[in-house]
Amino acid sequence: MTSSKEIPVGSGQCLCGAVRFSLRVEPRFFYRCHCTLCRKQTGVGHNLATLVNTRDFQWDEGQDAITSWRKPSGYRNDFCSQCGSTVPNVLRETPYIWIPLGLLDTELNME
Repeated sequence: MTSSKEIPVGSGQCLCGAVRFSLRVEPRFFYRCHCTLCRKQTGVGHNLATLVNTRDFQWDEGQDAITSWRKPSGYRNDFCSQCGSTVPNVLRETPYIWIPLGLLDTELNME
């Protein structure tokens, strides 16, 4: 992708819709983390997420509604301050955005 004005191929939002974002690429890589922190963060046995390059991610609205919680170890959880949904965040000091798959509005081909 060469222009930030290209048409998004995907979008997502938190549970209440206050935080919204767009993607310029279709996610192709997915992972499940079963660590203790991710289990506690989701309330189930894992989290399911994807990573996209920051250049392929755009906040559409609601960044001011995001609250961040961090452990001294570097673990970070960003969430909507209105509904509590975990929302995308920059993956530490990398050029990638971590995106919980449950936030995406579009169906994914995860084959």
